[in-house]
Amino acid sequence: MENGANIGRINELALLERLFNEHLDGIFLIEYPSGNIIKLSDNIAGNFTNVLKEALLALQTVKGDMHNKIAYYESGMLRREQEQLEFLNEIDDALENDCFEVWFQPQVDYEKKQIFGAESLIRWRHPVKGLLSPMTFIPLLEKSNYISKVDKYLIEKVCKYMRRWIDALPDKKIQISVNLSRLDIIDSDFVNSLSQIVKSYGIPHSALHLEVTESAYMKDAELLITEVDKLRNQGFSVEIDDFGAGYSSLNTLKDMNVDKLKLDMKFLSGGHGDKKEKIIIAAVIDMSHTLGLPIIAEGVETKEQADMLLKFGCKQMQGFYFSKPLPAEEYEALLYGKTKLPNLK
Repeated sequence: MENGANIGRINELALLERLFNEHLDGIFLIEYPSGNIIKLSDNIAGNFTNVLKEALLALQTVKGDMHNKIAYYESGMLRREQEQLEFLNEIDDALENDCFEVWFQPQVDYEKKQIFGAESLIRWRHPVKGLLSPMTFIPLLEKSNYISKVDKYLIEKVCKYMRRWIDALPDKKIQISVNLSRLDIIDSDFVNSLSQIVKSYGIPHSALHLEVTESAYMKDAELLITEVDKLRNQGFSVEIDDFGAGYSSLNTLKDMNVDKLKLDMKFLSGGHGDKKEKIIIAAVIDMSHTLGLPIIAEGVETKEQADMLLKFGCKQMQGFYFSKPLPAEEYEALLYGKTKLPNLK
């Protein structure tokens, strides 16, 4: 807290209001225990209650963000909050009416030129706003603790598809990955439900891969590691998603047991990557081989990137160069051999 004011709790509003009314520059509001910081005033005039409301709205933009601790109020936040509340009020109806859809992005073995699995992704077919991408609502679900309810719904739909494909293609290995949030993993009820859903559809646990983002381990790391070990002991395969996008990749890898790495290609500055970036990619792939960990590169967008990865020893890939996420029926057509991916011919 600047100006010598030692404000320890968010509910000490009287002191905050006095400082505000004295027009002190740079009053900060600190939320405990997260350490999130909101600048409450900056020589601005106005009603304290309104400014505080704006500050608390700004706080929502950094809740659950492992990297960003400072929030700023921007015009339009109140309108966006109202829109988000409308979305949240519609979640239960959307679940009940099957408005959420599962889409699949194929994962390929570039050396063998064949599909070996897919990542499942959620879409919301809104009755008024049309098809909504995950970025429209997933961050909101995570901040509202609604995420586990929707993830459970998604996993059940994925298992239904997997059961159908296993029955139709008994000689083909069916492998699908799903994304889990940190809140999912530390929720014992969710983990129990996950196991029950998989068992109820007769899906081999090893066929359902669980993706956990690297950034999830930046909070409650020890608890998360313990729960991930429990999932692996049940037979699930656990992957570190977005590996290389966080701030402590090597620490994450050192401290936890996983079955696969997903190398994030987003940090490439261009289509090919400069010399330094190529060296880092090659080193990560070599390290995964040394550790005995399979590796898949996600976000592959060009043939040059795919060829480079294969040269460095990474055969498994996923990205727009091969296919965008597909509705279930289009992915099913690929599985059944009715259609082909053009860049795998």
